[in-house]
Order: sequence, then C-alpha cells, then structure tokens
Amino acid sequence: MAQRPVAIMEQPRRITLHGYGTAHQSGKARGAEFMELLQRVWVEVRAKDLAHGGISHAVYDCGDVVFAGVELLAPAATPTSLVKKDVVFTRYAHWKHIGPYHGLPKAYEAMEAAIRGLGLSRTCPSMEIYGHWTADESRLETEIFISVT
Repeated sequence: MAQRPVAIMEQPRRITLHGYGTAHQSGKARGAEFMELLQRVWVEVRAKDLAHGGISHAVYDCGDVVFAGVELLAPAATPTSLVKKDVVFTRYAHWKHIGPYHGLPKAYEAMEAAIRGLGLSRTCPSMEIYGHWTADESRLETEIFISVT
C-alpha cells in the first residue's frame, strides 16, 4: 500500500457535486451510509442519462452529514432529484491513498497524525474522491481532503 506525503494546501478549492446526503445514524457505519447513497446517485444519473465525470465523491460535513455525489459535466436537461452541493476547502490537507479501500482507516490515522504534527487541527468538511475502478485493489486510488485550521 503506497502513500504520498500529506500536503497542506492554501489555495481554495471548490467542487460542485450532485447527489444525496443524510445525517449519520448512530451505530451505522459511515461507509455503509455512503454506499447506499451512492447507489441512489448512480441510479438517478443513469436514468436521466446525465453527463458526468465517472468519479464518485464522499463528503463528510459539519453536523455529521454524509453526502455521496458526482460532478456533472453539463446541467441536467430534465429535472432530477439530485441535490446540488458546493464543497469549499479554504485550507486543507491532501493525501492520496493507493491500495484497497479497507486500508483507508489506516490512511486517515496517518494523515491525522501528520496534521497534528504540523500543529494543525482537523475541521469539516472532509472528502474522498475515488479514482476509476480496477479489479487490482493494489492500484485503487482515493484522494482524501481534510479541512484544517
């Protein structure tokens, strides 16, 4: 499982997503909530034949909100139930995890230790951007963004 070092980014980044969100339910894994939402997103994207970048995004926002979405390449020609969400990072840590998704918790531990080591604090939102799927789990790429102060 290869990692790249954490980088603190000072240049703001804005990403506009379309998808669904929910308040995290105590006792339920956030990953399971994300996957349920993501399934709904892709059903709607395919049903409406929406132009998209093909990349799934998970946002973990203030108020313990989980959001799953995609970037659309063009506005929807017909009404859709997808919710538009602008995700803005002003100062954030960036990390690229390469390897199986089950390695993400360890990646977060390392990233959060690096953030603390720099004298910074984690805040919200945070986001995961999943690279294109491959059956070779050792080549899966997940970018992680965590807002910091």
